[in-house]
Amino acid sequence: MRLLKLAKGGLNKIRAHHKELKQVDLDDSIKSLPPGEWCLLTHPELNCPSLCFVNSMIDAKYASIQVLASLNVNEIHEFRVEDFVRRAVINAFNKRQLFSGYNLGARIFYGATDGLPGLIIDQFLNKAVVQINTAGVDKYRDLIRETVESLISGKSYFLDNA
Repeated sequence: MRLLKLAKGGLNKIRAHHKELKQVDLDDSIKSLPPGEWCLLTHPELNCPSLCFVNSMIDAKYASIQVLASLNVNEIHEFRVEDFVRRAVINAFNKRQLFSGYNLGARIFYGATDGLPGLIIDQFLNKAVVQINTAGVDKYRDLIRETVESLISGKSYFLDNA
């Protein structure tokens, strides 16, 4: 996974728990990265690197870096994005199941609130509608489909903006 060095302003935003950064918040350039590239944000003053994905196609004046989580230094060598995505979907689903009748028709994944910006999942009985609005999440659409279908014991459908 690629490492991106935070500028001082970006470090301050990470410390303040900001979830979106701009190109100016980095010392490194993201222009050569493909949209949806998953990276680790680092800085010498930062104890734990932060997991993110970037979209280099977004104009520099807008947020183009989605910060997802801080990683423990000991976890980095064993970290897999697939496990992170799967765990985020399962955790959100399990949280929603605590509410009676939620499986009859409700949103089971709320994007950034549940840890993956741009991912929205609505469940209706044993069906789910999945909408992906970020390149970083779109890379894992098959994994998301498999995970959702195993959780709801049914079929999932993608709402694509094509």
